[in-house]
Formats: sequence, structure tokens, C-alpha cells
Amino acid sequence: MSRHSSMIAMNLAVFLLMHGVGIIVALLPQRIIDLAGSASKVGYLASAFALSYLFLQVPMGRLADRYGFKLFLVLGYLLCSLTGLLYFAAGSPELILLGRLLQGAGEAPIWALAPALLSLLYPNARGRTIGMYNASLHLGLTVGPILGILVAPAHADNQAFLFFAAVCLTGAAILSVFLKEGGRGEARERGGIAFTEMRILAGNRRALATFAGIVLYGAGYGMFITVIPAFMICEKGFDRPAVAVFFSLFYVAVSFSQIVAGPLSDRKGRSAFMVSGILMAALARLIHDLSAS
Repeated sequence: MSRHSSMIAMNLAVFLLMHGVGIIVALLPQRIIDLAGSASKVGYLASAFALSYLFLQVPMGRLADRYGFKLFLVLGYLLCSLTGLLYFAAGSPELILLGRLLQGAGEAPIWALAPALLSLLYPNARGRTIGMYNASLHLGLTVGPILGILVAPAHADNQAFLFFAAVCLTGAAILSVFLKEGGRGEARERGGIAFTEMRILAGNRRALATFAGIVLYGAGYGMFITVIPAFMICEKGFDRPAVAVFFSLFYVAVSFSQIVAGPLSDRKGRSAFMVSGILMAALARLIHDLSAS
């Protein structure tokens, strides 16, 4: 049990947090529309999140190499809890966007540092353990929108933001007690050459192609979780339960793919799965465009 305590703790904590995210992600587009009086600012939900998430990656990684992963993971959960309180109190679109900025900072270690720590703790089963972590993450996102209808009825949406703050705080407590700091010495040795490694990667065509694909996919993902729900609400007349089902179906597919692709990539390699994932995302976008026309 102790050998797997870190993996269990990380999976449980991320499930709880992303369960809360799944609830509020279906609410935020409508909240912005209500506060701003139009859908013009909905796209900023993804941009505000991505801004802090992007710029914190390298400095946060270097600090984690020096001071340990656990500290930044726990701080990430605490910052997300604070974000839930800000959403609860927000009376303007600007405060919602500020909350998204803080949420991006809080989720950065949860998405980036946690898989890195798992790869250090379980070096012989990286694909399986990271796949399980991503499956837990997206399973939380899957059940969140549907259960959110029960947790916070339409007349009491603000309850969802308090629930989000509570589950984030619970996740921080779980990691504080059960997460072990593993691979710290190895990380410290590599931390001093981070920028040298980045220069080497900049001259590697395969690495640049991978990064370019990630950037393009990230842009599409941002539109998917913000602009498309706004289109559904404003143009197609979808109500809150329908938007919740939209998010749940999306994350069901992501969770299933993580469980299947993780172990297979350990045996067959990563490239084929990365390329097929990008192609399926492009196909989904094409289907959406055809349905909207």
C-alpha cells in the first residue's frame, strides 16, 4: 500500500478537484454572458487561464526541481480553492476573468508537475501511471457537469463555486498527508541545465513539430470549452443541463482514450497515438462546423 500511496493520493486528489472543475466549467460561459450582457467576453475565459498557465511552466518547473514537487502541488490546490471563493463573490466579468487567471496558476502544477513526479516515482510504468492519472483527472471532469446539476440547482449556481473551493481544499489535505517526495535528487541534478536542454530542443525538428502540434491543439481546445458552449447557449438555445451533457460526453471520450492509450504507448511507442489524437480532434471540429452550418 505504501508503495502506491502517492499514486492513489494524486489520483484521488485530482479526481476531486476536476470533479469541481467539471461543475464550474459548465457554468462559467453562462455566468460571463449574464454579467456582460453578451457572449463577447466568453473567449477570454480560455485566454485568461492559458496566460498564467503558460508563463508559469518553466519557472515553476525549475523551482520544483529545487524545492520539491509536493510543495507546488499543494499550493496549486490551495490556489484553486481561493479561486472558487473569488468566483462565488464575483459581481463583474472582470472578476470572473481574474479568477480564471488564478485558476490557471493553480492548475499549472496539477497538469504539468504531477505527471513529471509520477514518471520519477514509477520509471518502469510511466505510460500506465500517467495514463491512470489523466483518466482520473478526466473522469472528474466527466461526472462533474452532470452531478453539478444536483449539487447546485439553476437557482443556486453560486453553491457550485463553494463546492469547488471545498473539494480543492480537500485535495490539498490529501496530498499534504499521503504524497511522498520522490526523485528529488535526480530532479535537482537536472534543474541547473534546464535552459541548455531547451536550446537543444529548439534545434530538434521532431521536438519542434511536437510543440507546434501541442500549441495548435491547445488553441482548438480553448475554443472548444468556451466559444462552442457560448454558441450553443446564444445561437442554439441550449439550456444548462444540455451544456453539462456536452462537457460530460467530451470528457468520457478523453478518459477512455487515456486508459487505452497509456499502456499501449508503453509497448508501441508514442508517435502514432499523438498523431491519431490530433486527427480525431480535427475530425470532431469538422463535424461541428457541418452541424452548425
